[in-house]
Amino acid sequence: MAIKPYITMTKEQVEEILAKSTPQDLERIQKMLQHSCSMYDFAGNHLSHPYEKENLLEIIGKRDTYVVDTNSEWKKESKSHLDKAFIITPALSREQLNTEELILNEARSQQGNIFSVGIIPNQNVPNQGYILIDRMDSYFRYCFDDVKLSQASKGKGEIFAKQRIVHRQQTEYEKEQIRFQVGLELLFSVNSGQPPISKAFWTTGKACDLPPVDVLKYATERLKTNIKQRYPACKHNVNKSKTLVEMCHRTLLLEDARIRQEFDDPKNENVFGDMYILFGAIYLGAKIMTKDVRLAKMADYAGIKWCHVPTNT
Repeated sequence: MAIKPYITMTKEQVEEILAKSTPQDLERIQKMLQHSCSMYDFAGNHLSHPYEKENLLEIIGKRDTYVVDTNSEWKKESKSHLDKAFIITPALSREQLNTEELILNEARSQQGNIFSVGIIPNQNVPNQGYILIDRMDSYFRYCFDDVKLSQASKGKGEIFAKQRIVHRQQTEYEKEQIRFQVGLELLFSVNSGQPPISKAFWTTGKACDLPPVDVLKYATERLKTNIKQRYPACKHNVNKSKTLVEMCHRTLLLEDARIRQEFDDPKNENVFGDMYILFGAIYLGAKIMTKDVRLAKMADYAGIKWCHVPTNT
């Protein structure tokens, strides 16, 4: 849906494109270049570009910041707290089908306190890429193909279909990673001299075959201690934040029966939605705005504050 990322080009390359553009394209590109966005590598280093208006990670860092969940009242609250920063993640975009309304709402684009944070992976190099932060401003809409965005916001079009396939593949990959790590946790528990536990999960890979919650205290307590120790080093570091958020989800899977059902449900395409929202909070060192019990539970593992509505403190 997004149009050519001019921010990844040199100023000379962009000027060459502008010189060859039709008057209509020229006007659109010039407006697109007025949009405020910033890039950072996976270690948090600022990757400046010729058309950057502001260092958004620096600006967000100076505000009371909330990564928002779908079931929160963030749209209403963001209008009442213009001094705070409200963060939209890709998880929110996937859960709210109308992406066009979510990120290009004309009234919200005037507020100046809503930002989008996402990972742009390097398709050729694993665990590399860059973080892209966008301010929801009036120029953001020019960064998208209007027709394709409109189709995707209605659950139609080739782009939507491709993105859905990629998301499903990513979900299955994440599940395999979680299964492997959970299997190791069970192995650690067995080798620690804890009471014998069922080995069914190692055979089926189904969360419903995990041992009962009450016999996994050793594994969950060990994970919680490790999470608290790792959290301070995760801010603005993608790989460390990703490792930590996976540990949080792993802990939840071991001690929460309901999330096990969701994990095994092949129709649940947003099974990791909470995990991705938590990633945004860990990466930014932010709070979470949610009413979801399990997201709040994972936030508690890391000592991240969560709320229903922002506070004035």
